Amino acid sequence: DETLIHETFHNGTMVVTIQPDDSTTPYQSIIPLQGESIAKALEKYFAQSEQIPTRIWIAVENERASGMLLQLMPPKSELIEQHELFWDHAISLAETIKSAELLDLDNQTILHRLYHQDDVRLFGTAPISFRCTCSVIKMEDAIRTLGHVEAAEELKCRKELVVTCEYCNREYAFDKVDVEHIFSAKH
Repeated sequence: DETLIHETFHNGTMVVTIQPDDSTTPYQSIIPLQGESIAKALEKYFAQSEQIPTRIWIAVENERASGMLLQLMPPKSELIEQHELFWDHAISLAETIKSAELLDLDNQTILHRLYHQDDVRLFGTAPISFRCTCSVIKMEDAIRTLGHVEAAEELKCRKELVVTCEYCNREYAFDKVDVEHIFSAKH
């Protein structure tokens, strides 16, 4: 619920990277974790940013999670009303999915159970993974942006400067020797 998501993530954000296919450049969006669930936060993102009607179901148990995403793709013809009726039909069937089914059944079985009377096409799978492009070099550049004088002033009060990646929350620590090297190195 909304209280739980706020207690867990406070004013957290989630980074979503979308790459429709291998030939396009991926783009990232930062989504505030607001609402009653992560699924609802993602649905809101797709409605506002992508303008694609989207519904998401997520099931979590101990060390594993699974989910289902339905999106209403634009119609290929002038049959818009029929297209919207099918969307309502697809959602009403998907609402019957149980968390245990999402966690324990494979995609083909789930689609067959929900939509065996419909013409369904199953796309190939791709693993979901987290990859951040942060690096020591990028964090050194952040310190260069701060400036030599300000970095030196900060180091008078603390043992090291800590730069945190906004996407993955990885921390990079730089002591006085590191900072002097950053500003003495020729770039």
